[in-house]
Amino acid sequence: MTTIIDLDLLDLAVSSSLVIILTGLLLWLRLDIISPLLVAIARVIVQLLMMGMFLTVVFQAPQPLGGLVGGGLLLLAVSVFTSNRLGQQRLLPLLFGSLLLSTVLVTGYIQLLVIQPPVWYRPQYVLALVGMLLASSPAVMVGVGQQFLQVVKQEKEA
Repeated sequence: MTTIIDLDLLDLAVSSSLVIILTGLLLWLRLDIISPLLVAIARVIVQLLMMGMFLTVVFQAPQPLGGLVGGGLLLLAVSVFTSNRLGQQRLLPLLFGSLLLSTVLVTGYIQLLVIQPPVWYRPQYVLALVGMLLASSPAVMVGVGQQFLQVVKQEKEA
């Protein structure tokens, strides 16, 4: 049974108070990082609102389709981001394929053998696992990809 936690304005005020306290401390210490902090806060708010809208649509979709489409869009976003960071858009199919294979294998293993939820395809389970798996993927793939491209360039010259 799915329970929804309702957040009200008091909850928002409590969580925002940490940011307000931090900003006050930075002003008191006269550190000149207030404007980058405010820009970062604004970006986080926009990203969380967009993610909330995305998850609302995905959770309301028919069950198997919502998890698969949501996971696929997350995979595509991470693949595009990684290929752009590498500056190699031609690697997009390879990045997407490798992420797809590894994500399906690991998520399937965890879902079917470890967690064993009553319904394996619910977006609440699938997207949480896919999100955790893909959270560190771009940093790792960019590092490995840069080394790979450097070796290919060196070997091509040889």
